[in-house]
Amino acid sequence: MSKWIMTLYANFKVTKASKAEFSALAGQSTSLAVLQICGMGRQPAPHHSHPCVAELLCMIK
Repeated sequence: MSKWIMTLYANFKVTKASKAEFSALAGQSTSLAVLQICGMGRQPAPHHSHPCVAELLCMIK
């Protein structure tokens, strides 16, 4: 992959919210991750699937 493409994928910050960060989620089988992507950035994970879980993506500008 070119350096330019790797830069697009690298310009993001992840903030997790799971049982480790919020004990109220214990036993809920849920977690949340917020990806903050800078301008001209791309979704860091290429197309993929989760056979046993669901994924919800919301883009907020």
